[in-house]
Amino acid sequence: RFTDASVRLAGPVTRLPGGALSLTLLVELRRESVPSERLDVSVVPLDVYTPHRGQRVLSGYAEARAPILPIDGTSSPLRGLELQVAVRFDRSSATLPEVADPFSKTPPLTSIERDAFMFTAGARIFPLQNIMARGSFATGTVTPEFSRFQTFEQTYTNTSLGVRDPKRGNRLVGSDGSFLHQSNGSRDIRQELGSTLSAGLVFNPEGMRGPRISIDYSRISIRRGIESFFLTNQQLIDFEASFPDRVIRASLSDPDRALGYSGGRILRLDARAGNSGQTVIDVVDFQLDWPMTEVLGGKFTPYARITWQPSVRSRYYLRPPATGYDPTPSWIERVGSFDGPLAWRGTGGISWQRDRTTLGINV
Repeated sequence: RFTDASVRLAGPVTRLPGGALSLTLLVELRRESVPSERLDVSVVPLDVYTPHRGQRVLSGYAEARAPILPIDGTSSPLRGLELQVAVRFDRSSATLPEVADPFSKTPPLTSIERDAFMFTAGARIFPLQNIMARGSFATGTVTPEFSRFQTFEQTYTNTSLGVRDPKRGNRLVGSDGSFLHQSNGSRDIRQELGSTLSAGLVFNPEGMRGPRISIDYSRISIRRGIESFFLTNQQLIDFEASFPDRVIRASLSDPDRALGYSGGRILRLDARAGNSGQTVIDVVDFQLDWPMTEVLGGKFTPYARITWQPSVRSRYYLRPPATGYDPTPSWIERVGSFDGPLAWRGTGGISWQRDRTTLGINV
């Protein structure tokens, strides 16, 4: 179930040398919820429950576009200067089960709130006749999915997990007492953060008497990416020094020291997802539009859109090590890989229009 209510105000505020200063304001309240549901997933009577969950987002947005200088009638290198500034604030509240338990009909619910502030700042100028330069910097966030907030917990009272503790003579974990194992998500998960820096040139921006050609470069940086914990339980214990907050132990007792142990018994293993991933993306976009008139009595327009992604580099901190855990893993180039983009993508074609008839081909 989804509801959305918003109020938007927009229009010119005052006159500047280059034109009207326009302002846009927006306030929005968005709600969505999924009711609880019972599923029969087996021939043997077995009820699995999907509990109620919902989210509410309150947003405020403001944008200003300010044409500072006119394009015509001035020889300034900043002629046609136009600025754009936008800010946005989101306050989201998610309601979901405190612990993921598919066999509980009415699990205790918890509420998780997150605030996000984003902005965009951009500018464009016409330094030469028929050439426009533009650039911008923007930030953004991605709110985690519901499942990322939910933790699976299981208490082991035996050694069935099958992992050994090198600090306690390689004894099986659980042989000295019960311990808690946590996996899946965590209510401590934060939003992913991103930023985009872009710069470009447009030749013949009005598209008059010739082709309009634009080329833009963008660098997108994503940090605090959400990573699932892919190390095995044994790797987590073996590389405990790199994850001091994920292996929780009891205090080392005198009897433990007498046996030569260097750590107390394990009370909790934390294999939940975390905010540690990083990605850097480089993109070059090319665009061509060439409207021609009076070709066979109609308007003939060739066009092309080409995107080149020379690099999509990611770095993961919660992946299994190849030869030994590295707390500062190397960047992985993903262009051309199964989980990455193609280096080149494009579309192009021609269209011909005369009166009410349009013919075209696109590749």
